[in-house]
Amino acid sequence: MILSDKALIKAFKKGIYFGYMSTKNTIASILENEPLYRKLEIDIKYWNPHFVTGISFQFYCQNESSVRTFKLALAPEKLIKSLSGSEYVESFKPFKSETEIEYVQYFVGHCQSCNAYTVYFLLHVFSEGEVQKSLVEPSLFFSKDLKNVTGKLMIRKVGQWPSFQIKPDSAIYSFLKKEDKEYYSKALICLSQNFGVAAFAYLRKIVESEIVNIVEELSKTNIADSEKIASLLDEYKKNKQTGRLVESIYSYLPNNLKVLGDNPFKLLYSYLSEGLHNHSDEECLSYALALDKLLVFTIKRVKEEQNELKEIRAILGGLRSKE
Repeated sequence: MILSDKALIKAFKKGIYFGYMSTKNTIASILENEPLYRKLEIDIKYWNPHFVTGISFQFYCQNESSVRTFKLALAPEKLIKSLSGSEYVESFKPFKSETEIEYVQYFVGHCQSCNAYTVYFLLHVFSEGEVQKSLVEPSLFFSKDLKNVTGKLMIRKVGQWPSFQIKPDSAIYSFLKKEDKEYYSKALICLSQNFGVAAFAYLRKIVESEIVNIVEELSKTNIADSEKIASLLDEYKKNKQTGRLVESIYSYLPNNLKVLGDNPFKLLYSYLSEGLHNHSDEECLSYALALDKLLVFTIKRVKEEQNELKEIRAILGGLRSKE
């Protein structure tokens, strides 16, 4: 899933990270990361299951014990391959009525590395609002301009094998303070079950304590402005004003944390003011997803900075020993 920096920052600010993906990336994200039953919008032009085939996604290959590229195909494959061209097209009935799309289709994903390992999915595609059959279905391969279609097309995963796993990113999990590890695990469980309010509440609690933790780690990296960051921390410990800390730190951040073009700490902090009772569960879920992505982004960039400095110090140490 690749977004430009500008698109990423806009998504984080609006709390709708997944809304900025293309349809192919949306479907790939559902296959790779999403738990069952979470629905996402896709382009109406993907109304027929034929158009979903061939999409590439990343998945764990048990044969190679690593994440590899997979490609999606319609299933059962032997039956589909046995049909002629016209039978193949006519076998799919995406329209439930003249104004409603709904179908559940069986797909298989093939590992493109070992060419042997497969994974299996059931995808539910359905419309919300009216979708005129006459506007959408003129041809399987040559669709009309669909600007007049008022309904939306949604997709969700309703079956998967191997089953979906809730696994915190090891790099992130090891970084969190002890009390926040439990909260993060609970937040991920809530996200997997689409409990937006609960997930958002847990993640806000984590961010509130981890902002200072992240700043403290930056002050220990011996970057050019680490002393100034440490001074900001000393000031924070006296006045406990988190807002002033996140406002002041941006000038001293390493470049890999400025890639968004905005202050990631300020963005994280802004979520703490979002009232849980002012948003629906679905809105809170959207905020929680964005908050999780931004938190992971920030922590990973701090760890990258630490690892890069360790590597450089090791290289310099080796050079000095040869003098």
